[in-house]
Amino acid sequence: MQNTEILHSHQAIIRQAFSTLFSFCPTVIHHQLMKDIVVKEIYSDTVFIKKGEECDGIYIVLDGAVKIYMEEPKKRVLHYAGMHEVIGQPVAMENYLFRYYASSMENSVLAYLPFSKLQELMIKQPRLFFSLMNLINKQTALVENHSLMVLSEPSEKLVIRTIQDLKSRFGLDSQGYIKLHISVKELAGYIGMSKTSLYRILQSLKTKNLISQHLDKLKPSAQIL
Repeated sequence: MQNTEILHSHQAIIRQAFSTLFSFCPTVIHHQLMKDIVVKEIYSDTVFIKKGEECDGIYIVLDGAVKIYMEEPKKRVLHYAGMHEVIGQPVAMENYLFRYYASSMENSVLAYLPFSKLQELMIKQPRLFFSLMNLINKQTALVENHSLMVLSEPSEKLVIRTIQDLKSRFGLDSQGYIKLHISVKELAGYIGMSKTSLYRILQSLKTKNLISQHLDKLKPSAQIL
């Protein structure tokens, strides 16, 4: 499918994203962004950013979920990016290379905007730059807050707060499960504990009726929401 056809088929979620992310920019900028972005439909488990590749633009998650992770010294998720989150640097930096990997966790829709187009727009509309920097700062704060939580919270409380955070950012499906599906092994790496320790805590939370679990899906009870 050509980009124009993909663009047309996803116009509703694109407009919603632009209204949320660039609410301070005039609609003329939204229209220009619509012309300049490349919309990409990617299947689940597709790696679309590799460490060491040149960063020549930004990605906006229009739909779906993305994990940002490191491979060395062992695979560890740094952040789970959901709808309307930005991946990459909003300002062109000479010889800037990605320092992480990014892959889709489910079938996802991404908008890609190259630096060349982004810089042209920011010159015309400086508010666009500040909107993007504000977004990046908020996402950086999310990652930093998670890191602090991993270092400071007792184990069970850490797991509960992580579940609350994922529910807040990704929502629940019709059956009450968090929409983001994560294996116990991956979740353990994300919160910095062994798989055995996390499994024991999850069992304890299930015994207390605070969560239920089915494969890689978690359902928080009303008590912890």
